[in-house]
Amino acid sequence: MKVLDASDAAVAEFDVNAPAGTFFLRPNGRLALGAERSSPSSFGPSGDIEVRGDDSSSLYLTSYNGANGSYPRTVLRMSRGSEVSSTAIEDNGYLGFYGFAGYEGGGFSGIRSGLASRANEGWAPGSNGTKLQFFTTTNGTSSMSVRMTLDHEGSLGIGTTSPSEKLHVANGNIRVQNGHFIENTTELDVPDFVFDPSYELMPLATLAQYVQDERHLPEIPSAKEMAREGMKLGELQLKLLQKIEELTLHTIRQQEEIDSLREALEGGE
Repeated sequence: MKVLDASDAAVAEFDVNAPAGTFFLRPNGRLALGAERSSPSSFGPSGDIEVRGDDSSSLYLTSYNGANGSYPRTVLRMSRGSEVSSTAIEDNGYLGFYGFAGYEGGGFSGIRSGLASRANEGWAPGSNGTKLQFFTTTNGTSSMSVRMTLDHEGSLGIGTTSPSEKLHVANGNIRVQNGHFIENTTELDVPDFVFDPSYELMPLATLAQYVQDERHLPEIPSAKEMAREGMKLGELQLKLLQKIEELTLHTIRQQEEIDSLREALEGGE
């Protein structure tokens, strides 16, 4: 170990026999690992600890223990106030942040994407709700925004920070490619009962009056109901299938009546 001259701001250099392994301890307590020997004073570091490498700077935490509950960990801890006078985390306060930045030509950018852990309520003993938020930056801009939020109940919001369902997508579409939306339930009421001989089909005159009065099909939510309560896709699909099957029966019966009338007309010639 040696202390460099004043031009290097009294940097303490620790030499472990390899340039890439050299590290410097600054007077402000900041630690620089992997700094170039030729210009240690130019190595800030940017934070309390900075690691530099020529190829892939890495940090490994390796643990050996037979117990299933033991594992290497990185823990970020946050408190408001000061070390001697700490106060509880407030609602929506940050607990920690992993950020990513890159070199943009004239220097390193600020953080442009990241993962944050935040409080989902004001903290007190036994009441420590949290949420995770994912940030990215749009092309051609330099300000990152929250894109996805996983809240304290496990609900995922994309395009919204306040998901109201297990998956809540705001201001965007959902596309499924080479796959299906599957409603996994044993209580699906598939409307094959429409083709049972005992099924009572609504007469067309009654149906016509209902549509005239209500402005929507029987058992199908109205536009106002859908706007207010949303659509339950699985249930709606089955109801639409039921209406198709009823329409099929009406068509069959109409064809039978047409055939009967044709036979009667032809028989009277």
